[in-house]
Amino acid sequence: MVTTSLVGERIATKAAPARRIVAIDYLKGIGALWFTLGHMMLYFNDGSWLSIMAVAIIALDWLTVTMFLALTVVGTMMSIKQKEAAGTTKGMLVSAVKKSTFLLIVGTVMNISIELYNAEKLGPWVLLGANMIFVIALVQLFTFVLMRLGKVPRVALLAALLVLYPVLLNVTLQAIGFNGYGEVPVSQGELANPAYVAYYLLFHMDAMSPTFEWLITATIASLVFEGFAEHVAREGREGRVSGALPGESGESRKGAVKHLAAMGMVCISAAILIGGFVMIKGVGPSYSEYYFLSAADQYSFYSADGLPLFIVRHFPNYTAFNVGILAMVFAALYYRTEFRSKNLAFQDTFVVSGQLSFSIFVYGHAFYLLFLRLSVWQYLALCVPIGLLMLVGVKLWARRARGIGSLEWLMGVYITAIGSLQR
Repeated sequence: MVTTSLVGERIATKAAPARRIVAIDYLKGIGALWFTLGHMMLYFNDGSWLSIMAVAIIALDWLTVTMFLALTVVGTMMSIKQKEAAGTTKGMLVSAVKKSTFLLIVGTVMNISIELYNAEKLGPWVLLGANMIFVIALVQLFTFVLMRLGKVPRVALLAALLVLYPVLLNVTLQAIGFNGYGEVPVSQGELANPAYVAYYLLFHMDAMSPTFEWLITATIASLVFEGFAEHVAREGREGRVSGALPGESGESRKGAVKHLAAMGMVCISAAILIGGFVMIKGVGPSYSEYYFLSAADQYSFYSADGLPLFIVRHFPNYTAFNVGILAMVFAALYYRTEFRSKNLAFQDTFVVSGQLSFSIFVYGHAFYLLFLRLSVWQYLALCVPIGLLMLVGVKLWARRARGIGSLEWLMGVYITAIGSLQR
């Protein structure tokens, strides 16, 4: 059996011996570490190294929201296909809804907490803020819809989303009277205007991932990773633990991984070649990358009038580019662990962190309360020991304390309680 659900997975203990896909947890663990250190950059930057921070953000942005959303799709797809192959689909959607409602509750609490510290208040609209936990809950449920559609309808859906994105973005920006690039002020006052509501719900969502972005991310990921998901489901059905599947050569098994890497290259190429070199400064939250990179600090080096579209947050090119990088890296890690049976660097540590990645992401926001302002060298002196302590602490938390108090542990408690009420 392969444990593939990315939402509400039990921490790997003696009570949960099922084999997990190492590459998934490993990447989530690295992403969780980068989330923490990246947020610390934003919180502690004294303004003298904004350009350096921007380089780090642009280089590692594929490890953030896009990756977690895509891996949610991958895990949900594999779970669906495995259960379909085993004929055990009864209650599958109900179970997903339970997990998603828990994440929606956590995401709502995060939105309310963000509102307390925001200078511009959103009022009731903050409840729809698209922080990562909130959006992952929606993406998991949306994956069930995508799996019902089949490949051709999903390709058509993706094409429609890609065409509608620039058209509707342009329409909403014109409707709110915004021309050009830069920050778009959004507060409770502006949201009395229906045009601002449309912009906020579809394209802005300051916290993490706008609606259009997560719809595109989920759809692309479902197409790119479907062959791989079918491969894993086939392994589960045949009960493979190691070696070649009955009736399937090692070369054909490797073909599924090579296909995934090739799909990743297609995404990267398309993101760059189809309008990816258009230079823009970004709109709304996506403008911050250009603002940071072009900041006139002591390390300043960037003077171009905008950024290539494939690295501007929230735009379709950016989404395709990051899903492409993820597919290629994931294929390489999966090949090394599953076919060559070799460990990855610091594998155990990052895998455990990946299993508690939701908790790391949410609880790591506590660093905001320190109100530190540091130079780049002071930040490096602080982030290295904090990163190491975090990795060691999370490992002890999972292994010695069984993750008690983590969001993953709380989800188990929540699901058990809901199940008891239903009896």
